[in-house]
Amino acid sequence: MQKTGRILERLRRSFSDFLTVPLLVVIGFLALAFAAHAIDESAGPRDDWGPIWSLLDRYVGNVDSATDLLETLAGSLITVTSITFSILLLAVQQGASSLTSQVFDQYLQRRSNQAYFGFFVGASLYTVLILVLTTSEHRPVISGTIAIIIVAVALCALVTLIYTTVDQTRASSIIQSIAVAALGTRRRQIDWLAKTQQSRSRPGNTTPILSHVNGYLRRVDIDALLRLTTKDPSLSIEIRPSLGDYVPLHGVLALVPTGLALTPETKTCIRRALVVEEQRDLAQDAAYGVSQLTIIGWTSTSTAKSNPSAAKASCQALFELLWQWSNSEQLLPQRSYESRVFYPDNVADQVFDGFESILIAASESMQHQTLGEVLHALTEGFPRLPLTWRDRAEDIFLLSLDGLGDHLPTRLLSRRYEKVVAVLNDDGRSDGAALVANGWEKFAQTKGKLHSRGSRD
Repeated sequence: MQKTGRILERLRRSFSDFLTVPLLVVIGFLALAFAAHAIDESAGPRDDWGPIWSLLDRYVGNVDSATDLLETLAGSLITVTSITFSILLLAVQQGASSLTSQVFDQYLQRRSNQAYFGFFVGASLYTVLILVLTTSEHRPVISGTIAIIIVAVALCALVTLIYTTVDQTRASSIIQSIAVAALGTRRRQIDWLAKTQQSRSRPGNTTPILSHVNGYLRRVDIDALLRLTTKDPSLSIEIRPSLGDYVPLHGVLALVPTGLALTPETKTCIRRALVVEEQRDLAQDAAYGVSQLTIIGWTSTSTAKSNPSAAKASCQALFELLWQWSNSEQLLPQRSYESRVFYPDNVADQVFDGFESILIAASESMQHQTLGEVLHALTEGFPRLPLTWRDRAEDIFLLSLDGLGDHLPTRLLSRRYEKVVAVLNDDGRSDGAALVANGWEKFAQTKGKLHSRGSRD
């Protein structure tokens, strides 16, 4: 049963992520082929043809010539399509290996790319089908003309496809796409988060609802859970994992009050509302976008890649998320105190965790400019942060001092730490400001003296 469910899940995901648009385009080409063939069949006697039909017949009406032409077009399309797609997918895979697997996912999930794939496959099938339908008694006037037009369009589209693929695999384009997707997903999350309460630290006497599959929490059907709590006033549902968290087989999905006689149907409804699948979904899970940006930033910052440009772009994307969410109350969304559905929203935690991870990688690789970018993002966003997250930002400022000895006292870092001290003092955090000021002063005194990375203490 579990195996069958996973197969159905993969089929559903493959159609929702990629297959639907290409298949529709291919079906459209097949319908066009049969329609063009039917028009050619209903042309009537040659003497009754109009001037346009007669003109087309002069070039593609000869059966032998048309057959040779269609064979050439079909072979060329199939060859070009297979070689081009192989090279492009290899290029995308290279980009994914150097940044994140989300590169490959985004490439396949873009509607324009799906349309390109369907167009080239459909054009090849159209040409082959017209070739099969062409007989000694059938003159492929319209269908042959359409085949020539399709090939011409395909060649032009090929140039566009190559450019868009190269553009989409640039680090800046990838990072921007992830950030935009995360912003859109978070806006949608706010609507259903307003119908829930933040999870309680101590739920009390509860009974767990266990998962029958393993994977990531991909979607949450809040409306289905709300209907259950409305139907039974004594029922409250404490969702344990956040979106994107891994759930093991027989792991805890939710908690309900002990003593409730839940029917098997109610337990099944709770499991169905908490969808666990093999892959995360950026369209449902804003934290997945934050995680991808963190991975790109950490990998690009560390000595594994040492790409300051991509690292800086990742920090700026995280800064953009922090800035927009703090300005629109999406960082700490409004919750319902009357709801009996509890959900642990951890997106803001993920953003600050991301800054911490990049900061640690910057210490390992001595990328002072990346450390400066992290400090700049947090100091600029600091005044707009809720109190809880200002505390977290201060912790990151202090954490940065622990790895400061791996850097050099550059002018850039001097300006950044001066801003950190000023921001903390303006917020009345004199103790934290003093720690940062003293730490930087001690570090700056090493300037002009011979040191190694391990001796800056």
